[in-house]
Amino acid sequence: ILPGGACDAESTFATFMADYEIFLDEFGGAAPVAETPLSRAISGLQSDDAELYLRRRSTGESLCLEISARPLRDGCGGLFGAMCVFRDITGRKRAERERARLAAVVQSSSDAIISGTPNGAIATFNPGAERLFGYTAEQAIGRNFSILEPPDESGEIARMVRQCFEQRSSVYYETRRLRKDGRIFDADAIDSPIYDERGREIGF
Repeated sequence: ILPGGACDAESTFATFMADYEIFLDEFGGAAPVAETPLSRAISGLQSDDAELYLRRRSTGESLCLEISARPLRDGCGGLFGAMCVFRDITGRKRAERERARLAAVVQSSSDAIISGTPNGAIATFNPGAERLFGYTAEQAIGRNFSILEPPDESGEIARMVRQCFEQRSSVYYETRRLRKDGRIFDADAIDSPIYDERGREIGF
């Protein structure tokens, strides 16, 4: 993009904004043209991985773009244009918001919600689990799930996790569990498999 004339930043954005509203953040902070990566690049400033949020005026559809822009200079250092690279990261931002929402649900739940690695180590331990079992998250994470089993139930969690992976679905069962202070209590348990985007088992 060359500075000046019909292709300068102001005219380019005036045309673009006939279709889209542009924001600096997802909460609707308006984006002055002078603060966008393209305008900064034409002014001689570089932007790396800047985010802009767009909303199509006609449909209300929202997009998020990651933009890198840099000025183009000739052999004498004179500014003669700008280069912009746009990446659509709408899906990634949506997934990040969903993960944050789910994490908030887990953290605020009164139920004990624990995740584990394929080898049986505790990976996450929410406040509900801390209250129920008596361990802090710091004390529990990294240790084997067997610390939560009474001696006569040893190996049950590993067996049920294998079953949920074999069935590729959640397994519900009634059991007993062991607190840090040695007390045993009756519990309802649900073990669910966790897969990555390729369908590989990564935990439970």
